[in-house]
Amino acid sequence: MTGEVDGDYLKPGTLVGPGPRGRILRLLVGGLQVTTIVLALLHTNIFLRPEEPFSVSLFVVIWLGFSLVVDIRFLGDMVNTGFRVSWGNRPYWVLLGLAALTLALSLGFSGAIWALPFSLFVFAVILYTAAHLGISHILAAILGTPGCEMRSIPQLVAILRRSDFVEEHSCPGLWDHYDKREARRPSA
Repeated sequence: MTGEVDGDYLKPGTLVGPGPRGRILRLLVGGLQVTTIVLALLHTNIFLRPEEPFSVSLFVVIWLGFSLVVDIRFLGDMVNTGFRVSWGNRPYWVLLGLAALTLALSLGFSGAIWALPFSLFVFAVILYTAAHLGISHILAAILGTPGCEMRSIPQLVAILRRSDFVEEHSCPGLWDHYDKREARRPSA
């Protein structure tokens, strides 16, 4: 690829930036992720006092949070691209190991899976993933970050440092494909 800088990272201007629809969609996705944070915070008592009964909305929060980290490739891409590291699938395996450890601690201390160590782990995972992705999507919408939304935070840092160089990265999800299609559409 002619735009390569280092591995999967590309020179600025290599990828197609989002058009108006792509920006709106990124803003909506970011808004949904921020909503996940709000729901989790509204149900903090369920995470801090796990002996209380589950509610339907808590189940939705847990499902949304863990759906973000189930796919090995996605979590690895989120960490690797966002922080520009080459850790491969290690973030996923670390997360899986922490989940197993907190489950074991919960079972050992209280005899139940949904006990304080595991509930705090779930709470932390939901907050981190939703915050990282939500902020990244909202910034990508505002800044018009081409490719992966995980590069929007480095793009903001470059803007604040008055640098015109921030590497781009192809989106492992759907954004590149959507942005290319939007760019090919005739203007109304």
